[in-house]
Amino acid sequence: MRLEQYGLQALLERIGMDAEPEVALVEATKAREKVMRYRGPNQEIATSLYHELVRFIWFLRTGIKPSGITRRELELYRGYCQRQVEAGRMETTVLDELAEWEREAER
Repeated sequence: MRLEQYGLQALLERIGMDAEPEVALVEATKAREKVMRYRGPNQEIATSLYHELVRFIWFLRTGIKPSGITRRELELYRGYCQRQVEAGRMETTVLDELAEWEREAER
């Protein structure tokens, strides 16, 4: 099992930035379950990927900033949300929220 294939970046590459939020939520949940069951070397990486997916699932479900979100994750969220706004699936306010979170991360 190549753990990296279950991370957030790989997930978004696999389903595409145009995937509807409901599809992204289902696929992120599936990936999270696979990572959660992983037992073997690189357990630390598996744990990190698991939390990355949990944060993305939280964001998709609530629209609230997940605790512990990284700058890299914010960049991925921005790319995904930008496409969703363009497709009319998310409100433009989500981009404003992400910009605020990015400013907070810089402090």
